[in-house]
Amino acid sequence: MNVWKKWLRQPQGFLLRRILFQVHLWVGVALGLYILVISLSGSMLVYRREMIAAVGPVYVTPQERRLTQDELGAIVQRAYPGFALDTVVTPRNRGEAVPNRAIEVHLRRGDDTIERLLDPYTGADLGDTQRPALLFILWLADLPR
Repeated sequence: MNVWKKWLRQPQGFLLRRILFQVHLWVGVALGLYILVISLSGSMLVYRREMIAAVGPVYVTPQERRLTQDELGAIVQRAYPGFALDTVVTPRNRGEAVPNRAIEVHLRRGDDTIERLLDPYTGADLGDTQRPALLFILWLADLPR
């Protein structure tokens, strides 16, 4: 029996067929994962604005008086001993301070810096400015580029 007839009757016995099967299997798995990643990141790109809005700005309840920079500095000194208030970033819309958004403060002690979100009316610490969910969304949306 020649090689061609043997190939037609029992193809699973040939080394070449087993090699081609493994190559086909792993190339298919790799391409499937690639298509999955591109699909997910493309979806993130389409819905990026909605997702950032969902986990984006931190809102506060406006009150009649905002704290001054000196008052914020005193609150920061109590909460983070040794750190000094370096910068206060107030969210603005067309030059006006947005009344219902948290402010971002940068604290410094030598070369160490901390960035926190504070309520501009009460001085309450609202968390870190670098939220993992937001960073992940931005990274995944940037992946196709």
